[in-house]
Amino acid sequence: MEENLLIEVLETFELSHPTRVVIAPLFMIPDGFQPQEWMVSVETPCKKRTRQICQLMRIRFRLKDGTHLYRLQINFPTATKETLPIGSKIFSNSELLLNLQVDPSRVIL
Repeated sequence: MEENLLIEVLETFELSHPTRVVIAPLFMIPDGFQPQEWMVSVETPCKKRTRQICQLMRIRFRLKDGTHLYRLQINFPTATKETLPIGSKIFSNSELLLNLQVDPSRVIL
């Protein structure tokens, strides 16, 4: 199946418990979204390609004014900052992009 660019890594942070690399894109949450796990391709800036487990979760953020905002968080439970460096490109199949209601022709940064 053809893979398309899902996101380019511009910044990451690691959580120590549980250990995982987190990417927080500005994807809106589709109606009826449920947590998902996918295999994606990661292309590092030096053009090395690997496969990684990617978890998509709905995360609630509490804003200063007391309101809440929900966003999609992308976790890589087996990755580190070294294996998913800044500038890496994450590719996924069209099914994942359709589930997220993302236009596969658009690069999301």
